Amino acid sequence: MFNPCSILVPFSLTYVIQYKQKMNPPDNVTAIILAAGKSHRMNGINKMLIPFKNGPLILHTVSVFHNSPLIQSIILVVSKDLYENVLEIFSDTKWHKITNIVIGGDRRQDSVKNGLTKTKNAEWVIIHDGARPFVTNSMIQQGLITAKTSGSAIAGVPVTDTIKKVEENNVLNTLPRNKLWSIQTPQIFKYEIIKRAYKQINNDVTDDSTLVEQLGNQVNVFMGSFNNIKLTTVDDINIAKYFFENDIR
Repeated sequence: MFNPCSILVPFSLTYVIQYKQKMNPPDNVTAIILAAGKSHRMNGINKMLIPFKNGPLILHTVSVFHNSPLIQSIILVVSKDLYENVLEIFSDTKWHKITNIVIGGDRRQDSVKNGLTKTKNAEWVIIHDGARPFVTNSMIQQGLITAKTSGSAIAGVPVTDTIKKVEENNVLNTLPRNKLWSIQTPQIFKYEIIKRAYKQINNDVTDDSTLVEQLGNQVNVFMGSFNNIKLTTVDDINIAKYFFENDIR
């Protein structure tokens, strides 16, 4: 006699296994941390060396990834004038996940490309701004889980301000805010996808996902954090000092 339970059990087990696989972050992850900017808006100070609680900015950002069990290796991409300082900061053998420290290029994508050339045996690559020290391990985890859907995922937050398109001080139109997100890092990609994007496209872009979009690939978004600020101006430094002093992330 036919027993319907005989097909329900294996189906349920298969579903649970697939669900768990989707909800678990992938293995073999390399983080590329970018610290090759010129710090033009910092009054001549290299922001990566600005001291905060227990160390310079670059130390705080790298520590999040080094302490994460989700990350197997780290590649630092730095400017020429920062290279010797970074070597000294991370000279201790406890920074065993840092496999390479390389010099960046003139553009952001040149710096990322230099980091990608040193990436070995990684299935997934996380690209992160060194000037975003308030990234969290939970954000990294959520990004990796989201990236498993399409092979690409980027952190972002919904825009809260009204955004207008302006030309020569004249408002052209108001953009629909409900469809706008402010994009951050980390940005996560399957290694083969981001490698192909950088090989085939050489347009000037402000983030890595734009190249993947231009390649024709889908990019998913996951929730970042309004605290995940990029330290770009002197005002940002003051905000960061407050965050560090009060353990805000």
